[in-house]
Amino acid sequence: MFYLNYGVSNNFSLEALIPWQTVTNEKILFTGQSSHQPEGGKYVRHSQGFGDALVMGRYQLDHKKVHMALAAGIKLASGNANATDLYGTRIPDNLQIGSGTVDPVLALFGAYTGMNWIVHGNIFSRIPLRENIYGYKYGLETHANMGVNYDLSDLIFLRSHVNVINTSRDRYQYGELDFSRGGLWVYFVPGLGIRVSETITIDLQYPLPIYQFVNESQLVPSDLLTMNFSYTLSKE
Repeated sequence: MFYLNYGVSNNFSLEALIPWQTVTNEKILFTGQSSHQPEGGKYVRHSQGFGDALVMGRYQLDHKKVHMALAAGIKLASGNANATDLYGTRIPDNLQIGSGTVDPVLALFGAYTGMNWIVHGNIFSRIPLRENIYGYKYGLETHANMGVNYDLSDLIFLRSHVNVINTSRDRYQYGELDFSRGGLWVYFVPGLGIRVSETITIDLQYPLPIYQFVNESQLVPSDLLTMNFSYTLSKE
């Protein structure tokens, strides 16, 4: 995920989030199951590239130790939604890196700062309004987290938060429910951050699933590892 922020004023900024995604799906076909691959065997579907970008305006209010921000914008249809398999057949929508629709997004941020710690929380929601040109409509997606950061020194900080992800079912063929889609995930996320310099920060996080409830049968991760790298162009 590439994150860009430009401060228009002390309280208002413009933000863009541009994800780079790669999706690979493998399954084993039985003999005769597919006319493209009648002998059966491994069948691989793959898509890769820049996904749908988010563009938002963010208004921030600061009062002593309390910081609040409200962001609103749109998710663009910039990611490719027409990836095909090796036989030239378009792969399913849930394997595409792009959605093919423009949707509004809303976010709320809050933080309270202490001597060498910060308590923070945020909620982010993508609101689908319509189907793409193939009649597929993605479900409502909401992310929320709350946690604390603690500075061990000017160089190293610790962080931990609880992350909640909730998605509703997708729909296809202009209204039909898509099964094995949607659910609720809750993660406890410990992390370690290193301020390499005044402009460079590296942040390692290890999300641990503590609750997962999904509709029907879905693959869920047993554990994850994420790394964030940030570079500040100006400290002014």
